[in-house]
Amino acid sequence: MSLVTRMVGPQQGALQMFPSALYLWALGDITRTQVINAFQLTAAEDAQLDQLQTQFTGLTNLQKVEFYIRFDSATRLYVNGLMTSSQYKTLLSLT
Repeated sequence: MSLVTRMVGPQQGALQMFPSALYLWALGDITRTQVINAFQLTAAEDAQLDQLQTQFTGLTNLQKVEFYIRFDSATRLYVNGLMTSSQYKTLLSLT
């Protein structure tokens, strides 16, 4: 299962918090393992987590804020059925 697919499943409420977890991980406030355990990510989802973190790491501080806002906004729209999986993945450059 992909991270994107999981976001509209039974855990969708918790997954609305995923952007916050990714942001704190990227800042070094929590560990990758904490994110994986908190959301019970699979190996395939781990790869997508790494894609997101790689994108975030290379950004300037202002770009990081913009990335977080885009990620959070897209996640909220997707989880609530207002954005398709394809739109979500394209917006966040996920494979």
